[in-house]
Amino acid sequence: IGLGEAAPTPSRGRPPTMRYLILLALARAQCPDRCNQKGLCGKDGLCECFTGYTGLACQHRSCVSSTAWSDVPSATDQAHAPLECSNRGYCNRQTGYCVCDPLFEGFACEKFRCPTSGADRWAFDEFGEKTECSGHGLCTSMREAARSFDGYQLNRSAHRSGDYGVPYDLWDADHIRGCICDPGYEGYACDLVTCDKGDDRRTVGGTDEVAHLYCRCASPCNGTLTMFLGGEETYPLLKPTDTATELQTRLGLLRALYGNGYVQFPEPIQARSIPAGPLCSPTGTLTSITFLRDSGDIPPLWVDAAELESPSKEVYMETNQTLSCSGANGGSFVLV
Repeated sequence: IGLGEAAPTPSRGRPPTMRYLILLALARAQCPDRCNQKGLCGKDGLCECFTGYTGLACQHRSCVSSTAWSDVPSATDQAHAPLECSNRGYCNRQTGYCVCDPLFEGFACEKFRCPTSGADRWAFDEFGEKTECSGHGLCTSMREAARSFDGYQLNRSAHRSGDYGVPYDLWDADHIRGCICDPGYEGYACDLVTCDKGDDRRTVGGTDEVAHLYCRCASPCNGTLTMFLGGEETYPLLKPTDTATELQTRLGLLRALYGNGYVQFPEPIQARSIPAGPLCSPTGTLTSITFLRDSGDIPPLWVDAAELESPSKEVYMETNQTLSCSGANGGSFVLV
C-alpha cells in the first residue's frame, strides 16, 4: 500500500465462488412450477406426483390403469401389463377419464362392450340410452359364464366342480363379455325372437324322449323342489307331496314346451309316478316325464333339491335310451 492510500475494505459476505455454488444448488433443487402443488419436489429436481397426477410438473391428470388388451411382451408368456385405459383408449388429461375406443367400456376401458339393438322399445332405458343385450339378456363375463348355470344356455359347467361350475381365471376372465339371452330370444345381441318348434313331418320312426325323476325322502319330508327346463324354473315351487299331475301342469307352462303361444300344440308332456302318489316317498318314487312333441334336441331337465328338508334324501334325474345294434352280434343296450 502506497503512502497516502487507504487500506482496502474487507469483502462482506461469502466469497463469489461460494455464492455461485449455493445458487447452482438451489437451481438444481428447484422443480418446475413447484410441481403445481400436486406433488413433492425431489432432491434431483424432479417432481414426484401425487396419485391421480402426471407430467413433468404434475400438471396433467392421470387415468386408471388396467390389464392391457395388447402390448409388447416383456418375456416368454409375460404380457398384458397394466396400462392407462388398458391400451384401448386415450386419457383426457383435463378430467382424468378414459375415452374408450369403440366396443370397449369401463373406467379403464377394461371391458368388452356387450352388443345391443334399437329394434324395439325395450332396448332403451329410462334415460333413452340403449340397454345391453337389447334388454332381452344378461351381459356376462367369461368368468361368470364358467361358474354359472341356468339349465339352458349355461349347461356344460353345471355340477362339474361342485356348486360353482368351472373356475376360469385367465387374464381376460373379466374383460371379454357376451350376451346370455333370456328364454324366447336369440342372436348376438338377443334382438331376435325364437320361433316355436315342432315335429319335422319328413322324419318317421321317432321315439318320444323320456326323463325320470327319482326322489327318496325320509319322514319328516318338508321343503320344496325346483325343476329347470330351457332357462326357466317351475313356479310355484314343487312340494314333495305334489303329484305327477301337478308336475306335468307346471312343466307344460314353460316356454321350452309351450312355445310363444302363437301355435297350438298337442299336450307337450306326460308325467306318471311309480308308485302312484306324491313325487317323493320314504322308499323312493320314480316319475317318468315323456316329451310328446319331438322338438329336436330337447334342453336338459334339471332338479334342485337344496331346499328339500329331510333326515335322509336322494334326488336326481336320469334319461333312459335304448339303442339297437345290427349285424352279426345284434342285441341292444340301455344308456341311463
